[in-house]
Amino acid sequence: ALKGDVPAGVMEPVVMIYRGDKKVSYAVYPDRKQYLVLPNSEKNPFCRPKMKLVKVGSEVVDGHPSNKYKATIYPEDGSVITAYIWNARDLGNMTIKSVVKNREGTSIMLLKNIRRVTPPASRFTIPAGYSKIEAPDVMMLNRPGKSPKHYRGRKEKK
Repeated sequence: ALKGDVPAGVMEPVVMIYRGDKKVSYAVYPDRKQYLVLPNSEKNPFCRPKMKLVKVGSEVVDGHPSNKYKATIYPEDGSVITAYIWNARDLGNMTIKSVVKNREGTSIMLLKNIRRVTPPASRFTIPAGYSKIEAPDVMMLNRPGKSPKHYRGRKEKK
């Protein structure tokens, strides 16, 4: 599971859980105790789209010797997304940094304090008491003036 920390007001915290064994991903919103089910398919933004990857150099990122790649991503909607990714050679080529540019702007992801441990299986399940929400409910949260803390969504207790 990965947690992205972003500045307040930009996007609420979300934990992504990818379950290859169940062919599903979950977007878990801890602040609201809600989750979204994302079936693994071409339309799931967390599944691998068509992509061209070209190595453009080597750099050290946060102490990790890394290969830098330019990725050109071709989503189903016909758009083109350009990204740069850094894969740490000392961490099994794990992506530890990415810079993604698309029509909405630029997003940067940097993993820090990486520990190689085997997490408990409970980390890959939805916590008890979380409510399932549908994709349109999540889109409503991004509308100006909507507060995620006051949004209740459709309740379906886990």
